[in-house]
Parts: sequence; structure tokens; C-alpha cells
Amino acid sequence: MTFNDQHLTDTHLIKVTKFTDWLCKYSKFQWVEDVVKDIDFNPIIDDISIPCGREPRTVWEVNKQFQYGLPAAVTILFESGCGAEMFIWINGVEKYSLKEGECRTFQIEHLKTIEVSCNGGNGVCNGMLEIKYKPEEFIQWLSFAEVKCFFSDSEGERQPDCSSIRCKEMKQYGGRDTIQLTLPDWNTVELQRVKLLKKGYVVLMFYVNGHCIYTTKPILFEGIEQVLITAPEYTDIKCEVLECDCQVVETKVEKRQSFEVKFSITMFQRIMAVKDVVVEVEGTYCYPREDSS
Repeated sequence: MTFNDQHLTDTHLIKVTKFTDWLCKYSKFQWVEDVVKDIDFNPIIDDISIPCGREPRTVWEVNKQFQYGLPAAVTILFESGCGAEMFIWINGVEKYSLKEGECRTFQIEHLKTIEVSCNGGNGVCNGMLEIKYKPEEFIQWLSFAEVKCFFSDSEGERQPDCSSIRCKEMKQYGGRDTIQLTLPDWNTVELQRVKLLKKGYVVLMFYVNGHCIYTTKPILFEGIEQVLITAPEYTDIKCEVLECDCQVVETKVEKRQSFEVKFSITMFQRIMAVKDVVVEVEGTYCYPREDSS
């Protein structure tokens, strides 16, 4: 008699995931964000000190958020140095020149960069720079712009899907509440109230005549909602956002230096209540049949 003929058995324990309930849910949230609240419109006053030479040196440049530049009034003073002239370059183009002791003020609608060069001998030339922004004009640009939004990570990088949105259960003091519902067939069922936190980032982009003039920093959004699901004690909630969309609802100038954008986010998510269980399985030892040839 071979070992197989004895039909010896053994018991195995297998850890598996058990689903106590699951559902798919559509959710919609709205947020209002003042997109200029973090922009520093205070005047800039700074010293200029650059080596003598005809090669222009950048003394100021706009943040990359402002692709179209900023409206501003600029004042530049050439104090001394190099024994010659100071040349002023605006947005990469030579515009003005100053002699020692001279000062120049000018207005510019789309200020992106200021560069300075001083010809003459060795050493450095010194001066001062003042920039006064015009926030009302900038907000006026935004009011005529088309606004688009996309999902991003915390650094502002565009995300191609909804994986950047986090959906997790909010723990409740005392655990989940349990309620009893009566079904149409008069049977009762117990369900638990589960609170879910949805969290992610969006970036708003403002377009005028097809050109992006301003991109916001990542805007954090958070939404809390409640669902009813069979999730008794010792179960975990797994939530996954399958589809998502971001749309701008309206824009408005609320105050002198405030521009609010209302946007909505829709999400379709799968919510599951799961727990790990150990299953006992009885198995029979089996070996390859012996070759009788």
C-alpha cells in the first residue's frame, strides 16, 4: 500500500479577508477660495550692487505663478560706481539708461524681469530699486479670465487620475453608532454610521485670450460625509476614489484685494467594510503516482 492510499489528512489555517458589506457612492462638495489672499502685494525696496560690465544682471524677477507678469510702478536710482552709465533692461529688452545720481520712475503693465548693467571700469555700481504693485489691476485681469482647475499633489504637480485624493475613516469617540432599519419585508438590519474624510489638492489656472496669466499654489480641500454600512466592531473601512472631476462654479471680487473662486469637486468612490479572519481547511496529503512501468 502506498502513502497515497492511506488518505492521511491534515488541518491548515489560512488568513483571508472577509467583506461584511460594500457600496459605491457619488459625492459632491463645494469650496470657496480667495486666490489672492497669500500674494504679497507690499512694495519691494532693495539695494542694487552689481559688477561693472556690459552684461546685464537680474536684480528682480516675478514668481513663476505669474506667467504674464504683474502691473507695477518701478523706481531705480543709480547712486555711484563704474564711472559711467547704468542700463536698465525690462523683460529682457534694454529700455532706459541713468547717469550717476539720476533716478527713473516708470509704469509697466506686465513686469516679469528687471536686469541692470553698468559699463565702465572695474568694481561695482550701486543703486536702489523700488517696486510698487497694482493689485486692483491684477484682480481686474482675473475677473475677465477663464478659470480651469486640475487635481495635483501637495507640490502642485498635475495628477492624471484620482490617486492623489485620500479617503479614510474618521475615528469616532466611543466607536461607530449602530442603528436598526426595517426593510420592506419587515425584517430588520443593523447598520453602522461611518464618517469618511476626503482630502486632496487642486490648482486653479486663469486664462486670457488662450494665455495662462496666473496659476495658484496647491489648494487643500477637505470634505466629511457620513455613510451607513454593515461595519461591526473589529472591521476596517477601505475607501477608494474611482472617478473625480473639478469644475469652477463662479468667481467674484469680494473686497478691494480679494478674489474668490467657488469650485465643486465630484467623486465616485467604492467603500468596503473588511476584516481578517482565519479559516480552517482540511487537506489530504497527495504525492505523484508511482510509475509502474
